[in-house]
Amino acid sequence: MDVSSSLVEMPVSFLCTIVEIDGVERLKCKDILTKKELKRFHPDLGAFLEQALGYMPSIQNNATINGNRTIKELKQQEDLSFKKSLENIYKHNEATQNIIDEANHIDYNLSGLLEKTRTLKKCNQIIDGLKHSLNQYQKEVLGLTHLVTIQKKN
Repeated sequence: MDVSSSLVEMPVSFLCTIVEIDGVERLKCKDILTKKELKRFHPDLGAFLEQALGYMPSIQNNATINGNRTIKELKQQEDLSFKKSLENIYKHNEATQNIIDEANHIDYNLSGLLEKTRTLKKCNQIIDGLKHSLNQYQKEVLGLTHLVTIQKKN
C-alpha cells in the first residue's frame, strides 16, 4: 500500500510519501526522490501549473529559484546578509556621529554672527560700488571705441 500526502504551508510546501516494501512500510526519501528529481521539482511544477492555469504562479522563493541549496549554503547566505546589515548599521552610526560632531563645532554665538553680518554687508556695498564703476568704465570704453571708429573714417 502506497500512501502519499502533501501539505501546503505558505511560502513552502511539503510532500510526504510512505512506501510499502516487502510488506514493511518504510519512508526512504532518497529511494523515492533522487537529488536530480528534487532539483527539477520546482521548475517542473511551475511549468505544469502554468500550462494548467494559463499563468505562472509564484511557487519559487529565494531558496529555490536557482535550484535547491543545502542548509550550509542557506546559512552562509544568511550570515552574509547579517554581516551586510551590520556593516550598514555601523556606516549609518558613523555618518550620524560625523553629523553630530559637525553640529558641535558650529559657533552659535550671536555676537560673532552679528559681526559676520556687518562684514558681509560691507562686502556687498564694496561689490555694488565695483559693479557701478565697471558699468561706467564699459560706457567710457564704448564712447572711446566710437571716437576711434569716427577718427579712422576721417
